[in-house]
Amino acid sequence: SAPRAPGLENNGDVAEVSARESPLLLSIAERVTRSSTYPEKAAGLLLIMSCSDNIVRSSLTEVSLLQAIIDSCKSLTGNVQLMILSFLKQLSDEPQFVENLHVTGSVRTLMQLLLELDSELEMQHKLTVLEIIWNMGQFDRSYLEIAASHGLIPCLCNLAKSGDIWLPSVLPLLFSIPSCGRRCRQDLWKNEAPKLFMTLLKNRAWQQKALEALTTWLASDGRIEDFLLGKEVLQEMIAALSDRDTLYALCHQMLLLCHRSPRLSIALSVNTRVLQILVANLINTDASNVLSILRFLDILYAHHPQPKTVVITQDLLERLEHLSQESIAGDMLLVKEKARNMISSLYFNSIM
Repeated sequence: SAPRAPGLENNGDVAEVSARESPLLLSIAERVTRSSTYPEKAAGLLLIMSCSDNIVRSSLTEVSLLQAIIDSCKSLTGNVQLMILSFLKQLSDEPQFVENLHVTGSVRTLMQLLLELDSELEMQHKLTVLEIIWNMGQFDRSYLEIAASHGLIPCLCNLAKSGDIWLPSVLPLLFSIPSCGRRCRQDLWKNEAPKLFMTLLKNRAWQQKALEALTTWLASDGRIEDFLLGKEVLQEMIAALSDRDTLYALCHQMLLLCHRSPRLSIALSVNTRVLQILVANLINTDASNVLSILRFLDILYAHHPQPKTVVITQDLLERLEHLSQESIAGDMLLVKEKARNMISSLYFNSIM
């Protein structure tokens, strides 16, 4: 199940929140302890109960109670609304909660709330709704499709473009949606999600997940292949790979992407800059990085219209022979074996 947010202990008492915990959790704990009005105290009590044992939590997920609480969300404001949303988030790792939330048709209410909340003044409220939707999606992707039918995807794309502070909550949802239904992918396409994913290739924190999402999307949507083959997109991809750390981080995923798209393999293989980047970075002491680059080179060589020119222009044989030397041992054994196999293939193609 999805991890529960800390901040309140299961015994019902408000926990002391350390300075190392996030400001969001600290704020919620403070709101509970400082509740003064009746609505605030009621919301705080519900939040505390949501952190209690399984018997109490189970009683809180009854359909009638959930319906009443969620229906009241839109009319609530400020501290009370945030505590109610936090209450729902605490329960959103319970299978019964997710099922009953669907039965009540309340996903639509949550989505309306997400769209209406002010991104600046009610940021914490919005982040909490996103966490609820994420937790629901971990049980069944169909819940993400339901949320998408009520405007989730345009909202996520707009938030991702509005500032880095939204990325940790928004991107995991966006990255998981390409594996959902066709309508979800259509909405992603309409909202230019492929361009967003490409811009993230230079973001160290999200580049791998962004490329993985594009690879997943490619398997079920031919438009992604056409998108990746666009001149500007190819240049953007190559520019990202020219950074050594980015190359090492993305090399394995690029290999998977090329396996799924022979057309992309051909486009990259005939680009001299790509080949130069790969060959130049074969000088590395990390075996896994060198092995990934060799495999990437191998697939590009196999798809090049004139593979012999790759051998000549990039001094490929000389590079491979160095890697296949007997003096290289230990973790580089797999590299040595791969280099020798590639040399054999190059000699065979030269004879042919």
